[in-house]
Amino acid sequence: ATDVALKQVFTFKAVDAQGYTGKYATSVYVCPASGALLKEQTALSLVCGNSNDHNAFSFTTGQTLFYQRPEEAEEAEEAEEATSVADIVLEEYDGGLRLFTATDIKFVRNSSFDYSQATATGVRNVYLNSTRSDFVPSVLADDIILVGRMSESGQVEAVGVLKIIVKEEKRIVFNLKRIE
Repeated sequence: ATDVALKQVFTFKAVDAQGYTGKYATSVYVCPASGALLKEQTALSLVCGNSNDHNAFSFTTGQTLFYQRPEEAEEAEEAEEATSVADIVLEEYDGGLRLFTATDIKFVRNSSFDYSQATATGVRNVYLNSTRSDFVPSVLADDIILVGRMSESGQVEAVGVLKIIVKEEKRIVFNLKRIE
């Protein structure tokens, strides 16, 4: 990361068989400033229990999904595909709700982390210097949970931070700031 954000402009041009052209340009930050606040996805909802509601989230796709434990899934391929992307899964556990993962994700619960001012550097520093766990027991409203994984090279890598906004009997709503 640098002190100045670096932006790259990509321009796409398409020409059809009749010669009509279309053009689209977009700017992408390829190297965000080290102190830049992370962008936020809001109001992501997970519901656990026997329903068709989404009970999992994937950092790969950035979307919620339905996860079923492999032993419960009817088709092995279906279970394997869901397992490969179910980074955060909500389930009922010991009278409450907990988060676990079907991937290599590890969690750090840290209620003192300043979610509103989250930067990539801040998330990385706290995550790397904390004790990481395979699950988060007894999820509560206002929990701040940092998330990371092992990279292919074996390095611990922070992925983002989430804040539980609403916790109900079988449902949570959370906001997420991901490191791009």
